[in-house]
Amino acid sequence: MRFRKKVLDNLERCYCVNKIIIDDQLHLLFAEEEIGGRCYDYYGHDFSNKRLVWDNGGGTMAIVPIPNKNGEFLAIQGFFPGFNAKESKIVWCKLVNNSWITYDYLSIPYLHRFDLIEFDNTIYLVGSIVSKHKDSRDDWSVPGCVMYAKLTEDYDIKPVLNEIDCDIYKNHGYTRNIYKNEESYFFSGDNGIFKLKFEDNRFELDKFTDLSISDVCFIDIDNDDHEEMLSIEPFHGDSVKIYKEINNAWQKQYEYPKEIAFAHAISSGYLNDRPCFVFGVRRKNMELVMITYDHKLNEYVESVIDQNCGSANVLIFRHQGQDIIASCNHTINEAALYYIEK
Repeated sequence: MRFRKKVLDNLERCYCVNKIIIDDQLHLLFAEEEIGGRCYDYYGHDFSNKRLVWDNGGGTMAIVPIPNKNGEFLAIQGFFPGFNAKESKIVWCKLVNNSWITYDYLSIPYLHRFDLIEFDNTIYLVGSIVSKHKDSRDDWSVPGCVMYAKLTEDYDIKPVLNEIDCDIYKNHGYTRNIYKNEESYFFSGDNGIFKLKFEDNRFELDKFTDLSISDVCFIDIDNDDHEEMLSIEPFHGDSVKIYKEINNAWQKQYEYPKEIAFAHAISSGYLNDRPCFVFGVRRKNMELVMITYDHKLNEYVESVIDQNCGSANVLIFRHQGQDIIASCNHTINEAALYYIEK
């Protein structure tokens, strides 16, 4: 495959990206990690239209559109570099008369990832706390956890937060993927991967593997009807691996052969109708890499999309017949798009 790069904007410590549908049109939201950072809404045929969502914010680790609401989303603010996140919170954003308005919604210290998930016709906010308390950047003595609350109708109605009884140390990763034909939700940390379960009107986290994982995602990359698992190991890790479940155990099938440091971005999806994994590295060669499976050679094949970019997060999506990778090129302060050309 060939990749055509378009630098959409220069954003300091560009960290977070997601898509949102507004009036049946696809928009991209990019946000900065830096203290006092900004978020912008990009839209139009080539995303050349730009609208400020907020400034004087920053620390945005996640952006999630609100289901069944046109032009509304939730986002994290206040999770600043160095795990400076005692004051992190969720904000509720609304597009009103073509201008974005941001409201404080919920204070959740050290909230690193979250999602809005529907169970039994109720939408829940489910969020992962990287650690319940930190005395310093390198203090990981206290575990993280997963919290949940019923999403309220509007920002001024505050939900009740509940904690799921399960400690996760260095609780960094979260992914929503199809696994065994079901939409599934996984949290990952030093003491393993945990799968979210909702039964009898209660949440639980089941141990999925004991691997020490920073981030993980899934896709059936070799089309054998069983999902493979891509992992970054360990926390902010220096290795990227692919596992296959064989005899009820995850067995390593592949490891990225080059020396890397601070792997961080991770995603799975389809590019030119081929299943693939994409990951990004924030130090050393700072590469952005796609992995596919070659059925003729019976092996995994890596393709370097870009180097010296230092991606923090990536998003694979399709727009107007084109496959695109949106990348938060954190190290070089870029919001970038990579178009997949046939």
